[in-house]
Amino acid sequence: MLLGLGPTAMMIMFGTRLFGWAFGESWALAGTMAAAMAPWALAQLVISPLSRIVFVVGRQEFKLIYDIAALTAVVLALYGGQAMGLSLTGSVIALSGLNIVAYGIYFLVLLRSLDNVTGKEF
Repeated sequence: MLLGLGPTAMMIMFGTRLFGWAFGESWALAGTMAAAMAPWALAQLVISPLSRIVFVVGRQEFKLIYDIAALTAVVLALYGGQAMGLSLTGSVIALSGLNIVAYGIYFLVLLRSLDNVTGKEF
């Protein structure tokens, strides 16, 4: 996580300008959306290596909890965003935030799967 904090912070602070500079001003909106999605990417960077725990301990059914949370996040952000009249950027921000929540749920599920194997609470 510590290695990802710097690039994430840079993308959040300068994403719009960097995309505009690198690809032309018409790409500035893409930089704004990349900045909104940077914390989501950081959460994925942290959780993805840990996600193998459910397969190692034989608790694949626990992954279903995350899968449902992630699917719900997409549906809520995109359809809910449209229903609420959010802009594209607002919907992407909602999508990023809800997926961070889904990864947080997955992290708790991973800890719970370790509790079941070790008998210790994490």
